Amino acid sequence: MSRDLRKKPWNWLGAAAGLGVASLRLRMQLWYTGLLAVVVAAFAGLLYQRAAQETTRQIDAQLEAAVLVLDAQLRSFPPHDLGHFPPEFADKKWKPAPPPGKKKRDDFVAELDLPREVPNRPGYFAVWQEDGALVKTSGFKGDVQPATKPHADALGRRPLILANFPIREAWMAGPLGTKILAGRNVERDFDQLHNFGLALVGFGIAAVVLGAGVGWLIANRIVRPIAKMSAAAAAISGNDLSARIDARGIDTELAGLTKVLNEMFARLEETFERQQQFTADASHELRTPLSIIRSQAELALSKPRTTEEYRQTLQTCLKAAQRMSHLAQGLLSLARVDAGTSFSWTSVKLHEVVGDSVAQLQALADSKRITVTTDLTPIVISGNGQRLGQVVVNLINNAIAFNNEGGRVEVRLFSEGECAVLTVRDNGPGIPARDCGKIFQRFFRVDKSRSRAVGGSGLGLAICKTFVEGHRGFIDFETKEGQGTTFRVRLPEQRPHEGIKKMTVD
Repeated sequence: MSRDLRKKPWNWLGAAAGLGVASLRLRMQLWYTGLLAVVVAAFAGLLYQRAAQETTRQIDAQLEAAVLVLDAQLRSFPPHDLGHFPPEFADKKWKPAPPPGKKKRDDFVAELDLPREVPNRPGYFAVWQEDGALVKTSGFKGDVQPATKPHADALGRRPLILANFPIREAWMAGPLGTKILAGRNVERDFDQLHNFGLALVGFGIAAVVLGAGVGWLIANRIVRPIAKMSAAAAAISGNDLSARIDARGIDTELAGLTKVLNEMFARLEETFERQQQFTADASHELRTPLSIIRSQAELALSKPRTTEEYRQTLQTCLKAAQRMSHLAQGLLSLARVDAGTSFSWTSVKLHEVVGDSVAQLQALADSKRITVTTDLTPIVISGNGQRLGQVVVNLINNAIAFNNEGGRVEVRLFSEGECAVLTVRDNGPGIPARDCGKIFQRFFRVDKSRSRAVGGSGLGLAICKTFVEGHRGFIDFETKEGQGTTFRVRLPEQRPHEGIKKMTVD
């Protein structure tokens, strides 16, 4: 089972629909539809609950009103008509007749009824005397038996609602110990409530279906720019990185993404161009010494040569091979750094590295009658001594190789803040202003013919920049045509808590 399908249940729907892992559009649709269904269900449930409460409240209000009306009518009865007699007649078998001209019991009982004009009046009622004798009933069929019967102590002067579906009744203690009952069958009312609930369900389903359709249209509208961006991005290939995503008409929320993608494509285009240029330059640089070796070998083999001629040929081939070796070493160093190859860091005595580099190039300086002076402050930094030595050698070698004969080179090392600063200054011809922004590019030469004459490959300053930045440092330069150039390298010094490290150069 796919991990995506285990973690995200909605991906099952995408898989079942043949979409693989659920698409953004499907997930948006599922979330929108689910949220809409929850909202509609909650609203319908709340509405149904309120309707049920209101129906029950109205029924109870009608029953309470009925028992209160009966209670008011019973209060007009003479006490002896409700079974209450004066104490002197309590033990006698005969009871006094009502006074002449007064209503008889039958008249009061006949008037004991609920108003006919009351809508939805209770279906039945009953009134009992204190001794249990039935005063009057209406609506009962067969024996007078209520659906619910409360405990005698539970009755008071306020109506008591009891229910035994589908019957709902109101009980109350009337005057002079009477009991009053009013009840009705509520099955029809709840059938209407049930139908209302079914109508709510139908309305909810219709609303969810309609909302799902609208949500699908909205989802399509939202993902359409993304699909357009995907198509534009897919059209950009390694053969043509000049195309860009059209940001016109893109929503504000996606404008930032469009900008980021276009900037990424621009960087990719620049990287591809640099790679192509690098490959072309490397091929060109390697082709020249190979052509020299081949031509010299063919010339030497074309006819018998003297020993001196063979020696000259071999010397020429050796110089070409040395140039190829120097170029291959530079390319290998850059390739390792580009690949993120890690190298160990140790405590490096930078003044000793600079001093060794100057001593290594002293013979080259003497051959051009160039004076090299040093002013080195003892400084310890964290880094890789081999690569730092290569940086120093490249800078001093350039200062000697591209200097005027009989010139001078000044090498200084000192502390400035928390950084070690190395400066290499010459009094040569300087760098033309038009080339100042290109000197750290790979294979770039200020004077191509002169660079080849001195064996340069155009990689020295590129290697310096790469290694210095790999040590979290910074390299820059100042130049004036005809007055010389000064290169400045700033490297962070080692702090007391720093030890041996291992870092990957990005």
